[in-house]
Amino acid sequence: MSVDLDMAVSYRQRARELRLTAADPAFVGIRITLLDIALDYDRLAERLEAADQTNKTLAKRLQS
Repeated sequence: MSVDLDMAVSYRQRARELRLTAADPAFVGIRITLLDIALDYDRLAERLEAADQTNKTLAKRLQS
């Protein structure tokens, strides 16, 4: 797995953890903030996954 994909997996895990925390009634006051941060982690993961795909495509073209 590439560094980009490793980071993407890590970011998605952090997003899941934040969503679980946001579901806890003890965090009702900051729920929206936690969910916003989780969404940011998902977006970061998407960008890293796209970068990884682009890198793979470019590498294939360079090998041709």
